[in-house]
Amino acid sequence: MDRAIRSAGYTVFFQVAGLGGAGYEAIGTGGRTFVDAVATEVTDQSDVVMFVGSRNEIDLELDKVEAAARNAYDAARRVSPSIEIVVVGAPWVNESVPPRAVELNSMLARVAAEFGAEFVDPLEDGWFFGPFAELIGADQVHPTDEGHAYMAELMTPLLLSRLAS
Repeated sequence: MDRAIRSAGYTVFFQVAGLGGAGYEAIGTGGRTFVDAVATEVTDQSDVVMFVGSRNEIDLELDKVEAAARNAYDAARRVSPSIEIVVVGAPWVNESVPPRAVELNSMLARVAAEFGAEFVDPLEDGWFFGPFAELIGADQVHPTDEGHAYMAELMTPLLLSRLAS
């Protein structure tokens, strides 16, 4: 991803805040949520922020996740008012998508639209469906290294489109 964006003529610095078990409302193993990550990772120099997921929200109350998503997007805009926001919904590991994941992504799409953010639905796009299901690891939850590289390929055009706007 880094190489592709640099070869498109952009000077970039990626700040990755992968938070195991975290989400907008879900508290991860490090005791942080996406909202917490905004406070430590987004700066007034940030041009784009991408929120990805989270399947960790599947069993939580949607209204609480919705409020937390709004808080995260609002927090990013307070730190960097012109920041572009990209929201990638919760992916799933195969075609057997629980209805709750669809509901979650529908809600995230609606909230993203309120902020003028680009929303991408990995469920609608079948990111890990069919032959791509093999890119999920033995735990049947997390992508393999190849799966992460595949996701980076899918996300690169999203970042490029936001950098160009």
